[in-house]
Amino acid sequence: MKTHHYIIALLLFLLFFSLATLRRTMRENIRLESNYTTLVTENSTLRTTLSVRELSVARLRMTVGELEELRNEDAERVREMGIKLRHAQSLTLLSTIQRLDTLVTHTQPHAPLLSDSLCRLRWRDSWVSLAAEIRPTESHIEFSSRDTLFQVVRRVPHRWWIFSWGTKAIRQEIRSSNPHTRLVYAEYIEIER
Repeated sequence: MKTHHYIIALLLFLLFFSLATLRRTMRENIRLESNYTTLVTENSTLRTTLSVRELSVARLRMTVGELEELRNEDAERVREMGIKLRHAQSLTLLSTIQRLDTLVTHTQPHAPLLSDSLCRLRWRDSWVSLAAEIRPTESHIEFSSRDTLFQVVRRVPHRWWIFSWGTKAIRQEIRSSNPHTRLVYAEYIEIER
């Protein structure tokens, strides 16, 4: 009679273990299917109104191992910022280009030095380009600036001596790739339900 109890207990343990494994596998399949859909379909939609431009991007979910294997450059950036990968909660990359293309008409000609001449100005580096043509009656200016913002939301653990545990704070670290960019303001708002 006792052996029946052991067999039943063993079968129940195997059933619960199998169900837990099945549940974990189903969650992993859903995550991978979502990532696949995000990567295969168009992952961004640009909506433009008069003065507002929006970019919509679907979420990718990766493990630390997948991040190190598939996005090693991003994992290295996180380490360069002094953040341990196990403390990172999310990464965001945002690339921007600001452009200005304008034509200015002068009501009065410039000084006599420019009365019949054309003045050209061109300057370019990896992030900024500037081109200008100045004539007596009009000026044409083209300016563009490129930047990529790399953002990491991370968990800051409590620390005491060599021990760390729990979560003391959640911080967002932001780095710009353009040396001409000055980061002025950022907020991180987590909405809880």
